[in-house]
Amino acid sequence: MDEQSRRNIAEAEKILGHATGIGRIDRGECPLHALSPVACTFCEFGHMLDCHYPQTCEEAKCSHYKQQMEMENHEI
Repeated sequence: MDEQSRRNIAEAEKILGHATGIGRIDRGECPLHALSPVACTFCEFGHMLDCHYPQTCEEAKCSHYKQQMEMENHEI
């Protein structure tokens, strides 16, 4: 990742008030030891812009989880 991207992530984390998944992976802080930001796409503990480990998305009641549940309920 280039330095501008790292600065953008740091700024986003400052605004959001929490670590991002992509930032944690880039800094080697991912609690699941993921090495690629793509891992955030499949992570049950967060997303690229929202890491709520050790809570799952369901436990954290994150907006991504709520949106996914709404979409699944509409598909039924």
